[in-house]
Amino acid sequence: MKNIRTVSLIGGASFGQQKKALQEGAHLVCGTPGRVLAMMEQGFLQADGVKMFVLDEADEMLQKGFKDQVRDIASFLPPEELQICLFSATLPPEVVKLADSFMAKDATKILMKTEELSLEGLKQFFFLVDNERWKFDAILHLYESLSISQCVVFVNTKDGANRLAQHMNECNFTCSVLEGSMEQKERKAILDEFRSGASRVLVTTDLLARGFDATVSLVINYDLPQSKETYLHRIGRSARFGRKGVAINLVSHDDLKWMQEIEAFYATKISEYDEEFVKQMF
Repeated sequence: MKNIRTVSLIGGASFGQQKKALQEGAHLVCGTPGRVLAMMEQGFLQADGVKMFVLDEADEMLQKGFKDQVRDIASFLPPEELQICLFSATLPPEVVKLADSFMAKDATKILMKTEELSLEGLKQFFFLVDNERWKFDAILHLYESLSISQCVVFVNTKDGANRLAQHMNECNFTCSVLEGSMEQKERKAILDEFRSGASRVLVTTDLLARGFDATVSLVINYDLPQSKETYLHRIGRSARFGRKGVAINLVSHDDLKWMQEIEAFYATKISEYDEEFVKQMF
C-alpha cells in the first residue's frame, strides 16, 4: 500500500503542528497515551473511522499511570468493527486479567510460557560484590578489562542514575544519563548523541528498557530490576537483530536470592562472571 499518511503524537513536540497534521488527514496515528487522549478530547483526532487499536508494550500501558488514559482512549473508539491488538514480550497474569475486561470475549490469545521466551545469542553473567558501595569499582574494572564500544547501564532510580553518571564523567568516561523527569526534546537529543557514538555509556532508568532501537554489545544491570518482567526488556537491548550480546548483573550478597528467582522465572542460567571468557566476546 502506497501513499500512507502517518502522524506521530508525542508529548514535548509541537501541539499545533500535530493538530494541523491530523486535520490534513491520516491513515495511521502512532503516539503516547497522554497526547493521543488530549487530541481526542479536544476533537482534533476523530475516532469514528478507526478500524484497529494497537497497544505495544501492553503490560506497561495497562499499568502505572497509563491504565486510566488507555481506558479513556478506548471509550472514544467505535464499538463495532474494531480490532484490538495487544503486544508485549511479557504479560503478568494481573495484566492479562485487566486486558480481558475490554477485549472481546472470543479474542484470540497467543501466549508463550516464560521458559519459551528467546534469550538466544545473549550471554548472562553476575559480578558478585561484597556490598552496594563496591558496584562502582566493579564498573571501572569492567571498562579497564574489556574492549567495550558502547554500553547501556540500568539503575533503578533517577537519583541513582544521575549520581552514577556524574561519578563516571568525573573518571573521564564519556557518559550520558536518561531518566523520567527530562523533557521529551532533551531525551531525544541524548539518544541521538548515543546513537551517533558521541557517548560511549548511557546510564538510564527503566525508561529505556522498551522501544529503544539501537544495538549495544553490553548491558549492565547496576541494580537488578524490581520486577522479573523488566529483566527481559532490559537485557534485550543487546543481542538484537541477530547479533550476540552480553548482560552483566552487578550483584551484592543481598541480591543473590532475587537473582535466583529471576533465573527460575525465565528458566535460564546466569553464570558467575568469567573475565577471560567474556574478553573473547569483545
